[in-house]
Amino acid sequence: MPEPRVTFVIPCFNHGRFVAAAVQSCLRQRDADVRVVVVDDGSTDGSTPDACDGLASDRVHVIHQVNRGLPAARNAGITRARELGRDWHAEYLAFLDADDFIEETFAKDLADALGTAPPDVSHAYCQERLVELGHGTWKVPDWDADLLLITNLHPVTCLVRWNAIDALSAGDTPRPRAPFDETMRLGYEDWELWIALASRGFRGVRVPKVLFNWRRHSNDTMIFDAVRRHDELYAHIIRSHPEMYGPRLETLLRRTNNMLRAWNMNWLDESGEPIPLINLKRARDELARLREQHHRLGADVGTLKARAELAERETLTLAAERDVARDEAARLRAANARITNEYERMGAVRLHHASHRLLASLPSFLSRPLKRAAGFTTRLIATAIGAGRDRSPDRAQLHPDTQQDAHRNTLPPGVVTPDTLAPGAAGAATIEHSPNPTRRHTPGARTP
Repeated sequence: MPEPRVTFVIPCFNHGRFVAAAVQSCLRQRDADVRVVVVDDGSTDGSTPDACDGLASDRVHVIHQVNRGLPAARNAGITRARELGRDWHAEYLAFLDADDFIEETFAKDLADALGTAPPDVSHAYCQERLVELGHGTWKVPDWDADLLLITNLHPVTCLVRWNAIDALSAGDTPRPRAPFDETMRLGYEDWELWIALASRGFRGVRVPKVLFNWRRHSNDTMIFDAVRRHDELYAHIIRSHPEMYGPRLETLLRRTNNMLRAWNMNWLDESGEPIPLINLKRARDELARLREQHHRLGADVGTLKARAELAERETLTLAAERDVARDEAARLRAANARITNEYERMGAVRLHHASHRLLASLPSFLSRPLKRAAGFTTRLIATAIGAGRDRSPDRAQLHPDTQQDAHRNTLPPGVVTPDTLAPGAAGAATIEHSPNPTRRHTPGARTP
């Protein structure tokens, strides 16, 4: 089966930042022979004309015109496609705004629907996905000629047979016209086109697939402007197609009233608004309030979570510091035990302990005088050492051995000094009092 030949018309006004994505979505179509006509409708932002020119190729044709509005820009693209020859004016035509984009199977899926459709089917349309600031999907309804006169059924981005577009301007048709009504610069021009095709016996066919993406990148779009001017624009459509609305007036009134009752919208309050609609608006406002509250709570939860994580990290840090402190305390206890053990093993310390045990084993009438004598001797030695230092101002300049001998000569007879002890006992000598004041204690000798 040959690939469908499709020409896309893309009007562009100050949308240079989006137009490349729109064009690329057309050129990436699967199983379709695609051409694109880009119409710069007098852009004034200083960058869009260059952005459009940068897309030109053998399959992308770019034209520039003074600003004439969206309907006139589309008509200019249609006219130029006809002028470019059969490769551009072939089977199908599609309209895509510069800030929107399509799925890769848009052309193939809609062409498949038209390929098996009867001749009175002018176009195939699909569902619309809202992106960026928009959310959700417009699940468009099936074609309904009466409902079309009450509301638009589908977006402008669809696949149209060239012969249906050509039929609108054919000289042998009543009231030949351009495809789009160029007076409808404020909107609804696509809805008016579908009614114009219907007035010539054409109809559309729905393909229930999401193949078109409507990018809402602003809070103020052309569609919103059109809705604000609904009465004015809808009145223009009715006046433009009396052949469609006149004969169907009763049918349309009954259809509209039945729709109001089916959706319970015929009950009005003093404001003129349907009561269920008022309730829906209140529910919408409450939902918005709850969402805002949810966002605030989410922010609070995030703050609390961050604080909890910080506290957890600090707890882990403190636990690590505690473990280090425990290890240091254990090391210090081990070092203290080692030092104590080494101290207790010193000869002088053992001698000291032995002397105390000896004194403790003696009767009190012997131990008390000995203890007093030892205390007296200790004080006497301290006094003598101090006095000797005072009498020898040049002691600090003596040789250490001479200084040591001088120190020994200042002690009373019978006093044991650290240098008279056996090796290993120095530094911890036990001072004892000899019962014989003329006798010096000899290291290793027993004291009577």
